[in-house]
Amino acid sequence: MTGTLSELVKQDMARRVHVPAAVLEKYVGTYDLRFPENPTTPMLIPFSLDGDQLVVGGAPLIPLSPTTFGGPVGRIAFVTDERGVATRLLLTAAEGDLEAVRLPDAK
Repeated sequence: MTGTLSELVKQDMARRVHVPAAVLEKYVGTYDLRFPENPTTPMLIPFSLDGDQLVVGGAPLIPLSPTTFGGPVGRIAFVTDERGVATRLLLTAAEGDLEAVRLPDAK
């Protein structure tokens, strides 16, 4: 990734696609990200819906495809099971590529 955050947001907005809320609901949940330099410390990342928009930490994500989004931390690609429910995500940021596993929903 190169350029400034504002340049990346402009590029993402130009490539924005519509993703139905029913699809976005399958990504809602908390994901456990572990940095390679400190794999025993989880960084929990909650994704939620605000109307028909997927958000992380209150920041809206820009849909680039049904599974890939631009956001404040980089590109996020959700990996889904056979039902289309996200099981993990791949984060591409300036620091490199990271994987986060979706935690089971609290009952």
